[in-house]
Amino acid sequence: MKEEQTAAAALRAMFDDAEQAWNRGDAHRYGEFFAEDATYVGRAGHIFAGRAAIREGHVEAFAGPFRGSRLKIRPSHLRFITDRFAIAHLDIVTVQADGTDTYAVTTSLLERTAAGWHLLTAHTTQVE
Repeated sequence: MKEEQTAAAALRAMFDDAEQAWNRGDAHRYGEFFAEDATYVGRAGHIFAGRAAIREGHVEAFAGPFRGSRLKIRPSHLRFITDRFAIAHLDIVTVQADGTDTYAVTTSLLERTAAGWHLLTAHTTQVE
């Protein structure tokens, strides 16, 4: 149980770091949370394959529809499949530059390596 609590704390710290990267508009750092061969399904259903594509997609998002936005990431459920793999459900609030809030849920599979936790795949669904 102690190991699981330590792992959960490490994941929460990673999500906090990802939130801060988003809030700085730092697509390069944001991309670092994904494994090199990760996949990401964005809110509009577009599939990004690989860290480079995920990073580039966020460069475009930060220059376009998410310019000046602020992100809040709140883990709602963490499930450890093994000591190396976890599933995370995240409640996401994006505060747009005009103050409008949008809500989403992200489901992700993460892997712990010697370098820390990385997203293997994530799927974000916007919630009305």
